[in-house]
Amino acid sequence: MVRPILLTHWRSPGDIVLMTGAVRDLTRSHPGEFEVHIASSCPELWQNNPHITAAWGSCAPRHIPLFPVRYGSFLTEANAGCQHFLTAFHRALGALLGIEIPVLEPSGDLHLSVEEKKSARWVNGRYWLFIAGGKNDIQTKIWPLEHAQRFVDLLSSRGIQVVQTGATAPGHVHPKLTGVQDMVGRSNLRELMQLILHADGVICPVTCAMHMAAALQRPCVVIAGGREPPWWEWYQNPVSCSFGPNCASVKVAHRFLHTLGRFPCCERGGCWKKDLRPNETNRSHVCTMPVIKDSETFAPACLTEITPESVVDAVMSYYRDGTLESIEGAISPNGICRELV
Repeated sequence: MVRPILLTHWRSPGDIVLMTGAVRDLTRSHPGEFEVHIASSCPELWQNNPHITAAWGSCAPRHIPLFPVRYGSFLTEANAGCQHFLTAFHRALGALLGIEIPVLEPSGDLHLSVEEKKSARWVNGRYWLFIAGGKNDIQTKIWPLEHAQRFVDLLSSRGIQVVQTGATAPGHVHPKLTGVQDMVGRSNLRELMQLILHADGVICPVTCAMHMAAALQRPCVVIAGGREPPWWEWYQNPVSCSFGPNCASVKVAHRFLHTLGRFPCCERGGCWKKDLRPNETNRSHVCTMPVIKDSETFAPACLTEITPESVVDAVMSYYRDGTLESIEGAISPNGICRELV
């Protein structure tokens, strides 16, 4: 007998992307056992999903048994173990239902329509998508502005188009960069998925776009620093430790630029700090090694350590190893036209 269930989660879009992977693996490992309904903060991320019956907002039907999927208890294991964040959703959902849910694919599960797969109509030509900002409540994820601008300049000098994007909802902040196509605040979540699918790749901090890139099998360079342990967030092979023995391989491995072990604050694991400036209420969440240039410029040392040149090299590695086709007529730093090989 098929069992109707209503799964809920109301946190960030990145969390919902990972939850889609747990639902996919639930229905694959227990075929025909569940009729899955979803109530979440981002119903658009469930569009076209073949593993669910319906996605609801706050008006979900009350007669279906409710199962809030909460992963918070697994965060305490992030530094100590080597399991990926994705597994927290599998384990939380499995505990709710009293079953085992193995990770079968090393990513979330997003589904674009035929029309959405055709093109990203907002951008002409090939490009990399760059998220240079973030949220004010997690300031330690944001790369220094001067690093972000130099990175754009260096990549542009190689003939690679940079499209800047990011949300403009309250609490989000994105620096104004020159030399980019500005798409900040101009795309919803469905359109962001399109932009990622049709990009050569994504450059971003640890954020939703990284999880989307993994689900859509696109290259991604993650400017991570030392806030979170790499095994908790990266999409790399081998997968057995991060995702479990039943998981398929990562098809397009990400370049995860971290500083674990380089500073006392992240010597053995992520620091998980959020703020750069102390106040009366946040002292336990403040970065212990900020780089302060003036009264307005703060950044964690771990992110300052990741240079624009190292991020450019990570981007170029996808052309060198054949993951991406070379860009004809691209320009080298000395001005000579060449292919990116």
